[in-house]
Amino acid sequence: MRVLIALCLFVSLASAKYTPSLYVVPEAEAKLRVDLASPSPAMPNHAEIVAKLALDQNPDDVSIGRIAQDALIPFLDDPVAHFLLRANSLNNKAAKYLYARAANNAAISDSIADEILRADPNDYWGLRLKAVAISAGGPDSLPRVVELMERAITANPNRPDTYLYTGYYYKQLGQDAKAIAAFEAGAIADPNDKIIRDFRLTHYATHKMPDEYFALLPQVLPAAPLALDVTLAKDGSRLSKEVFKGHYSILECWTYL
Repeated sequence: MRVLIALCLFVSLASAKYTPSLYVVPEAEAKLRVDLASPSPAMPNHAEIVAKLALDQNPDDVSIGRIAQDALIPFLDDPVAHFLLRANSLNNKAAKYLYARAANNAAISDSIADEILRADPNDYWGLRLKAVAISAGGPDSLPRVVELMERAITANPNRPDTYLYTGYYYKQLGQDAKAIAAFEAGAIADPNDKIIRDFRLTHYATHKMPDEYFALLPQVLPAAPLALDVTLAKDGSRLSKEVFKGHYSILECWTYL
């Protein structure tokens, strides 16, 4: 079974020409997440202080900036104005990107993405921002969006979230083979990403791929055996949710798909 799954994964990745490796979270990012998750009872605004410090110490780092921005926004009366002021003051790519992200406005994102891409047509964050801006155009924009996301993957082939979004957009286009190739590549970049895992499970189930489905399923189940309150069914009766008193069995879930 493992050989079959590995072969399927290899074929999918080869067809999409993805070359992911395990994504190693930069030490500074990991430390920032730990610091934000370790509040001090004596300091109610601990996260605000840590986030502001991270932004001040890493003005050119988009990835750290995104983490700090998410932590800081709940403390701000006007996040858009705050990050606009910061972008005008610093006048660099990271600050402008964070302003576009805070504004959540397609026109602003598109303008800033174009500015970033004029300086470097293959800039990873510029390509992602451009894709997000264009995606606001609805279903007709999706071919252009996936083109930009594929270019972003080429620029940075190890970020799992890029594969996640690319797979999602392919799903919206009905291109399931390309979607699962992206999700499987994302699973190599981050084997523990639960959203990517769930997309893969759904794909395997809806496409009737039992070997792949049941090989991945142990990641979802608890380590200890499930305790079910089972009522005996009459001979010849079909097992159902009612028979299991609201519980599903794994095999039952599969047969209903």
